[in-house]
Amino acid sequence: MRAWEAVITWNRETKEVLVSHISERNAWRLREQYPSDVGATWGDRAAARGAKAVAFVFIDFHTLVVRDGMPIEAVHREFLKIDEYRRHMSPDIPGGEDFS
Repeated sequence: MRAWEAVITWNRETKEVLVSHISERNAWRLREQYPSDVGATWGDRAAARGAKAVAFVFIDFHTLVVRDGMPIEAVHREFLKIDEYRRHMSPDIPGGEDFS
C-alpha cells in the first residue's frame, strides 16, 4: 500500500504495532487495542506524496522505535506493508527492494 493509504497504529504497553490500509481501519474498534495512531487519518499525511511521503514514513518508524520503544523487528515487519518503506531502505535489509 502507498504511504498516504497506510494507518499506523500501536500500543506502547503491549508493544503491538499494526499497519493497515485506511479502507480496512475501523477506528472505534482499534482504539482500545492500539491507542496511538498516525498516517492516512491525519490530514498532512493523507495529502503527502513523493519525498514528503517517504520522509513521513521514516519519521514514523523512528518515532515508534526510538521514542516509544517499540520492538524494531515488529515495526519493521509491519512497515514492509508500505511501498515507500520497502523502496527507500537499503536493499540488503530483508524486505528491501533493489531498484538498481
